[in-house]
Amino acid sequence: MTTYRCSICDYVYYPKNGGKDNAAEIFENLPTNWRCPGCGSRKICFVKVEKYNSMSKVE
Repeated sequence: MTTYRCSICDYVYYPKNGGKDNAAEIFENLPTNWRCPGCGSRKICFVKVEKYNSMSKVE
């Protein structure tokens, strides 16, 4: 599952399938005039959240 985070207020957008806020659509399909529910910033302010394994060692 791909999530996106607002770079202004850190709100995380989860897609509908099992997401926290049961958002109606995947992020890429939201209209360009969509706004962050947390702070009202534009869609362009969101960054893709890369998944990682928290059990991995970083050396």
